[in-house]
Amino acid sequence: MRGWGLILLKERGWFWWADEKIPEGKVAPENYVAGLLSISPEGRISIDLDGVLPSDRDAIFRGEDQELAPDLKIAGILRDKTRYLLAEDVQRSSGTTYNSRGISYDTFSALRCVISNRSVPAVLNIKSIHFPLEGYEEWLVSGPFFEGRFKGKPKFIYKRQSPRIYSGSSGTVKISRHLEMEGRGNLSMRGTDLREIAELSYRIRRFVDFEGAIRIYGLIQDIMILLTSSEYQAGWPDLTLTNGQRCTAYCYRTYAENPPPNYYDCIASFRDIDEQFGNIFFAWLQKRESLGPGIYLYLSTRRGVRSYNEQRFFSLISGLEALHRNLYPLKANQAYSDKIQRILACITKPEDRNWLNKRMRNFSEPSLSERLKETLDKIPSGVAKSSLDEFATKCAAIRNSLSHHGKIDNPKIATDALRSLAVKNEILSHLYHAKILIEIGLPHSIVERWLTKGTSAYKFRWFARREGLKPQVEDRVPV
Repeated sequence: MRGWGLILLKERGWFWWADEKIPEGKVAPENYVAGLLSISPEGRISIDLDGVLPSDRDAIFRGEDQELAPDLKIAGILRDKTRYLLAEDVQRSSGTTYNSRGISYDTFSALRCVISNRSVPAVLNIKSIHFPLEGYEEWLVSGPFFEGRFKGKPKFIYKRQSPRIYSGSSGTVKISRHLEMEGRGNLSMRGTDLREIAELSYRIRRFVDFEGAIRIYGLIQDIMILLTSSEYQAGWPDLTLTNGQRCTAYCYRTYAENPPPNYYDCIASFRDIDEQFGNIFFAWLQKRESLGPGIYLYLSTRRGVRSYNEQRFFSLISGLEALHRNLYPLKANQAYSDKIQRILACITKPEDRNWLNKRMRNFSEPSLSERLKETLDKIPSGVAKSSLDEFATKCAAIRNSLSHHGKIDNPKIATDALRSLAVKNEILSHLYHAKILIEIGLPHSIVERWLTKGTSAYKFRWFARREGLKPQVEDRVPV
């Protein structure tokens, strides 16, 4: 039930409204309708029925709205392997089609569904989310197979690693591995494939509904983007219900087929952060909630979908600005407030005083340039502070110019605006990424290695040189 093999699913079955009762000894209620379930790679769920589910037929003939109740769900049983379906957030795709001389039919779409080898309850209470780590082998640094010979015959040794379990305030996260065997041909006469399967399981202290579980799945996908610097999309998650039943979940998502992360491009492999992984994971869940747009505006640029340089630049700058507002709240300045009051006291007309008071409310806030400088400071980028401050000033000027004038006013940049923005985007993306990693607890030494001397540091250094950023001069003790 894992991996890319089952992402594209097309299977026939019987379908019915999930609130209908199934008679004892039957596999479906009397009002079931045969149809076809289709799930596309991006998680588009479609149920094309060969008939019509019970509904208010007269209302449809009157041309009234066919929108379904938000809590209405479709259940089903699939023909192959006798698997069961529950689909949520269901809507009619093109309306019910009635034909008095032919076949009447319904077509539905759903935002999410689960498939299980047992009948699925109509209300999903989920206690564990299982994130498949297939494709993340180089991040895990998997290498449990050893080849040798015993009495002249080849021998393979599998060294199974114990699960790593981490506890936090919201639950328990576990990374486990097991060996999977698959025979080739009848009775495996053409050989046997062996591979290690790993998964990250997050058991929540308090159960969540289906929508909450999908959100957690997305959060785990996001932290893997941060740790691997790869936009590879994992396979579909498994969910464990409070009754112990395990299901595979599908949902609509932005889809982009990217290669699995390479060991040399990973910022921090699991081996690097084995001891701290639990703290990093639970800090990520907390920071993602508290920092809001300061986090997701960066991740919006890492979905594997290309965007215009201007749009990416806006997202990065806006995200850094939002991050600053949360990390460095505005401090009260009594001297500044007193000065404002003295200025207002000099104005005699009340309407003029009120107008100026409204205009001056945000005067005490730092400028965009100051916000960028403070946010990017203390990142171990290997760039001199003065050079980084100058870069922040340029970026602020460009953002303000694009926002207020629709173009870049600086003639030096305007002549080659797209290339200049592309270079700045890469620098901003690296620094923004590093800032988030530091906030969720990744050691400074690992962040510094990634930006300055690691196997993939050449990427950031190349763009920094292209922008003219000066390297930081190390303090040397006189000999």
